[in-house]
Amino acid sequence: MEKKNRNRLVGGSIGALAAIGTALYLTRTANGRKQAENIRYQVAAIWDRISSQITRAKKLTRSTYENLVDTVVDSYAEQEEMLKKDANALKREFKKRWEEVKGK
Repeated sequence: MEKKNRNRLVGGSIGALAAIGTALYLTRTANGRKQAENIRYQVAAIWDRISSQITRAKKLTRSTYENLVDTVVDSYAEQEEMLKKDANALKREFKKRWEEVKGK
């Protein structure tokens, strides 16, 4: 059991360091700032598409919302030639927002 906890701690530390390194890259370098702006633009464009689909939905359930997210992100990813891993990461993040969407 102790070994599993140590492995989680090491894994978590490595993940935290990677996140910090990415954040520094995206905020400290000119190319990183440009990439961060591009990411913000893509997320906003995808959210606009999702929200327009939400307003058209007669009854919004969690499964309906998740299907909308999958459909919209897949469509956008295909059009913009987005990497599959990036599209999957966006799907996960949008799906985590279900409670916020449900509350509106």
